[in-house]
Amino acid sequence: MATNQNQSPLVCVGMIIIVFGWIIFDDVEMGIIATVLGIVLIIGGVTQTSRQNRARLQSYQPSQQPVPPRRERVSAPQSPPIETSEKANFCPYCGEPLKGNFCSQCGKQAD
Repeated sequence: MATNQNQSPLVCVGMIIIVFGWIIFDDVEMGIIATVLGIVLIIGGVTQTSRQNRARLQSYQPSQQPVPPRRERVSAPQSPPIETSEKANFCPYCGEPLKGNFCSQCGKQAD
C-alpha cells in the first residue's frame, strides 16, 4: 500500500504488522500482541498526521496579492428588428406558426 503525502508511514507499518502478525505467528497470543501493536502504531500515525495538518493550517498565510477585478460582461450590440411586408402569423396562445385558421400545437382557432 502506498502512502499519500499526508499519511504517516506508521499507519502502513501498523497495517502490515496486523496482517502479517497472524500469518507469521502460529501462536494465538503472539497474533493478539501483533494486532495490538499494529493498532497502537495506526493510532500513533493518525495522531501524528493530525498534528502535522493542524500545525500546517495554523501557519497558513493567505497570499496578499490583490485580487484582479471581475470583468463586466459586454453584450453584443442589438440589431434593429427586421421589418417584413408580410404579417407574422403566430398562435396567440402558444406561439406556434399558424398554417391556416387553427393552431397545430394547441388546436385553438386563431383570431
